[in-house]
Amino acid sequence: PAVVECLIELCPDLHEIHMAGHREMSNRQVIPLLEKYPDIEFTWLVNFASAYSVSSDATAYSTFKREKSGKELSSRDLEPLKYCRGLKALDLGHHAITDLDFLTSLPDLEFLILGDNDITDISPLAELPHLQYIEIFMNPITDVSPLAGHTELLDLNIVRTRVTDLSPLESCTALERLWCSFTKVPEDNVEHIRTALPGCIVNNTAQHSTADGWRDHPRYKQYIPQLKSHIWTGFTDAEQPGE
Repeated sequence: PAVVECLIELCPDLHEIHMAGHREMSNRQVIPLLEKYPDIEFTWLVNFASAYSVSSDATAYSTFKREKSGKELSSRDLEPLKYCRGLKALDLGHHAITDLDFLTSLPDLEFLILGDNDITDISPLAELPHLQYIEIFMNPITDVSPLAGHTELLDLNIVRTRVTDLSPLESCTALERLWCSFTKVPEDNVEHIRTALPGCIVNNTAQHSTADGWRDHPRYKQYIPQLKSHIWTGFTDAEQPGE
């Protein structure tokens, strides 16, 4: 940090400093620099927990956790992600997340995987209006009303949750796929949402969270490479399977 401050003094017109290649600069060292020099944009390797890190200028990030590899990250561990303000795609599946308040600092998110966590309340998602893709299966959530009015939402997977009512999704007029098996939603409510959203495939019979072709969709082939590259370019128009 002392060297960085010296450089700033020598270069009074600095607007950006890129330090993402210097792993020795920790959050504890960089954050005071952000506060002291608010007019300079710092890019550094944001660390969280003991084994995870991502450049602060990344637009896509995944921990690539597997279901049987053990849950590691808590909501508190993920607080440093608020410094990655450009994130548009985030995969935090198969961890021990309980609340989503840390996401409110990322209002541009378009893609979000939260499957297999311990989340009961998705209220913070109401502040993320650009979400297009959400996986939140295998969580004890009961209410999807924070998603009401998300007119950009295309894909929603709430399999194996405790959701009781799909009616708030009526206003998600762009929704193309809704997987909702093993929930507490009554059959008449499922039929109601099918009628309200005639252009949406509503699947309430899938035998597991990603069954019946959930990940056979063309968008799956688009998002995986973007998560690996940490660069989100978004979904492009693709033909539906079988077209």
